[in-house]
Amino acid sequence: MTVLIVLVIILVCYYVLSLSESFSFSNRLINYYIKKSNIHGSGIFLKKNVKEGEYLFKAITDKMVITFPAKYVNHCNIPNTALVYKDNEYYFYAVKDLDANEELTTNYDYTPSFIKKSEKGWTC
Repeated sequence: MTVLIVLVIILVCYYVLSLSESFSFSNRLINYYIKKSNIHGSGIFLKKNVKEGEYLFKAITDKMVITFPAKYVNHCNIPNTALVYKDNEYYFYAVKDLDANEELTTNYDYTPSFIKKSEKGWTC
């Protein structure tokens, strides 16, 4: 009985979270993991190799909400991802071949105006 209750709670939580614009299994989050970053705070890392030009995940919704995985992309002057604007939303794509366990980075100076830009001394 306890297992059934736990299962129902998990399913309800999944359903509620799936309604949120900042959480979606369609972001392919299964291919990423979050851990402490050597750049700053926590970062998002790849579980598998990715080819240059490959779609990674949605970064910003049409309502200008930053998605869950995008919140963990740290700044780098020489990034390994780029934001692409399409249909009022932003998507991350790999700008080079990436290895499993590599942290995803982007250059904050080339992001929408409501995102904080890099500060002097920020490096990766």
